[in-house]
Formats: sequence, C-alpha cells, structure tokens
Amino acid sequence: VTSEAKYIRVIAGAGTGKTETLTRRLLYLLLYKEIPPEHIVAFTFTERAAESMKTRIYSRIRKIAGERSCPELSGMYIGTIHAYCLHLLHNYFGYSDFNVLDENQEVALLFRVGHQLGIKEKVKGKSYLQKCLNFIQAVNIVYNELIGKQNLSGKCSELSSLFSAYEELLDRYRLLTFGRMIDLAIQNLRKESKQINHIQYLMVDEYQDINRAQEELIRLLGREANVFVVGDPRQSI
Repeated sequence: VTSEAKYIRVIAGAGTGKTETLTRRLLYLLLYKEIPPEHIVAFTFTERAAESMKTRIYSRIRKIAGERSCPELSGMYIGTIHAYCLHLLHNYFGYSDFNVLDENQEVALLFRVGHQLGIKEKVKGKSYLQKCLNFIQAVNIVYNELIGKQNLSGKCSELSSLFSAYEELLDRYRLLTFGRMIDLAIQNLRKESKQINHIQYLMVDEYQDINRAQEELIRLLGREANVFVVGDPRQSI
C-alpha cells in the first residue's frame, strides 16, 4: 500500500483481499500523499465493482478524515476500461456524436444490415443469425488481439474486406462497439498522448482478465504514471 515503486503487481488467491489492498492504496494516495483525485485512474472489471469501490472509499474517507475535511473526489475516475475509452473518445478525439452499441444491439444491427455487407454469402454458419454471430466473434478477435489491418489483409483478404465495410457502416451510423472503443482509443493515444498527461497513478483490478488490446491501452496510459495492478492468474477467464 505504501510502496514508492513505480510498477507494482499484486498476485494473490481468491478472497485474500486484493481489491481491499487496492482500495487502501487509493486512500493512502488521497489522504497521506495528498494526490489530487483528478490525477488518479482506477479500472474495475464491471460497473458494479466500480460502484462498490466508490462506496467503500467514500465511507472510509469520511470515517478517517471526517465530513468537513473530506476531499472532493468527483475528479477521480473509477470505472471500467470501456467507459474510460468512451470518455476519451467523446471528450478528446472527435467522437462526441457517436452512440454505443451493447452486444445485443450489435447483433440486431448486423442481422438487419448484414445482407448488404455480404455476410450471408461470405461467412460460414448454419443460419443467417449464426453467420452474423460468427462474424461478430471474428471482429472481436481482431480488436481484442490487436490484429493490424495490413496483417489481416495479407492472411484473410475476404474477412479484411468485410471488416472494413463493417467499420464504414458503423461510422456512417455514428456507432461504437465495445471492442472498437478500445481500438480507437489506442489508435488516437499513439498519435496524441497529451490528453492523458494528468494521470499520475493508474490502478487496475482483476488484471488477469485483460486482453491484449486492454494491456496495450494500460501501457499507453501508464507511460508516465505509477502503475498498480492486482490479480490472480488462476482465476483467469
């Protein structure tokens, strides 16, 4: 909790207090080190976990510091990686008029417009719905594993052309998917990183469950920051 190391990785089993350690680290930074809340970013795996951590932090701070000396914490980000990427895209990278599709909405959209992309003819599957699901799975692999478009084009030209057509369709309708949000955030941060220069401390819960794209995002966000991650590889999904 009090370590001054720039990079800290906490590995421990289920129920041993990893999230509690991360929470106490946050309290230590806020109350003892007096780090401004807006310089801290903490990633949780779910929104529910984020709300639980916020509640825990607020109650602990009130108990330790008292109501009158409780710092203003609204500037501190605690939430999911996807929500943070959406924040970056909306506020810094020109995607303020884009809406987000959840997984069910993405399937519904593709089911409606997949014919014009050529999903029925070019994707394998027993039914049109299954073809749509298989295509979305392939798209998510491309995003999650950071498979470059040039690499994709060289190894699977048909998927590459479908993938490009799908992205053009999403742009036309001003839509973002979960996988694409992280991909676009990475692309933009590689070109222009000054938007995240305020991050001094980056913290990640459930680190064992991140994918390759999320790992790259964390590396980009943590280039100038202190990085603290907790996880258990035996619980990896």
